[in-house]
Amino acid sequence: MNIPIVTDFFALIMRFIMTAITSNFGIAIILFTLLTKILLFPLQLKSKKSMYDQRRIAPKRAALEKKYKGNPQKLNEEIQKLYKSEGVSLFGGCLPLLITLPILMGLYGVVYRPLNNLMYMDAEQIDAVGREIISMYKDGTYVNENNLPEEYFTTLEQQLDAGGKAVNELRLAHAMNGNVPRLQELHKDIFDINFKFLGLDLGGMPSLRPMNALMILPVLSAVFAYLQGWLAQKTSEKMNEGVSGAQEAASMGKGMLYTMPLLSLWIGLSLPAGVTLYWIVNNILSIAQEPILNAIADKKYGKLLVVEDKSKKKTPPPVETTGEEEDPSE
Repeated sequence: MNIPIVTDFFALIMRFIMTAITSNFGIAIILFTLLTKILLFPLQLKSKKSMYDQRRIAPKRAALEKKYKGNPQKLNEEIQKLYKSEGVSLFGGCLPLLITLPILMGLYGVVYRPLNNLMYMDAEQIDAVGREIISMYKDGTYVNENNLPEEYFTTLEQQLDAGGKAVNELRLAHAMNGNVPRLQELHKDIFDINFKFLGLDLGGMPSLRPMNALMILPVLSAVFAYLQGWLAQKTSEKMNEGVSGAQEAASMGKGMLYTMPLLSLWIGLSLPAGVTLYWIVNNILSIAQEPILNAIADKKYGKLLVVEDKSKKKTPPPVETTGEEEDPSE
């Protein structure tokens, strides 16, 4: 679950935040998420335009569905023609999700391999730093800031002896805290990473057996994903109220209301806690920006919704009379 180009780009941003602003991993992720939301705001606004476009052409789509009710293949062809002629994208509303998932995958690489992606350490340098830490622990010069037990270093030594990808970079990054000045003699790009955030270890994994405190993050992730989806659905329903065919066009959004919380829960249980924190903060910021997006989109694209209902016949003007009836015999 790693996209090299995306991971490298976001690692560059995270490294800048953590070296120039804060060494706390949780705060860095929050700042990173806020920055990505700002950068992606134009795409979010474009997604809103897609919703307005869907509503604008909804009556025409409904007419096609009625006309070709018994011919699904022809209906699909005509709907594609309609979208093309009107300049509407079939998947425009899915763009934010398609952008968010690569960010998630890229951030996974940053969280799970901080030494390689944030400190530019290759396998040989990781091995050298790890063995230096073991040596410092054995000769009593190691600064044990995180109160790590002896088993921690025994496991690390076993991983180093196994070589290659066997080394858990998160565990090694933990062990580096408090000893960075000496370790920088081996590799100048090393810096402290504080994985503790509100009492939680963001480098760890949630666990049911045994239960740990990190289990709260997947639950919060699912809750905020549902709230964000619910708010988006209510916005869509309000926009499409009274417009023929618009409800059918928005049916995909209703399915996502339950799909995204389940996906968020699964992600939270499967990935390091730091990635789940990004997912939670992203949903909270999405909820906060929804009213802003709606206000801007309504002002910018609201004029697209002036749709004439041709099914209604114009009522002829009343005939003026003088009050005197003509004699039909005349």
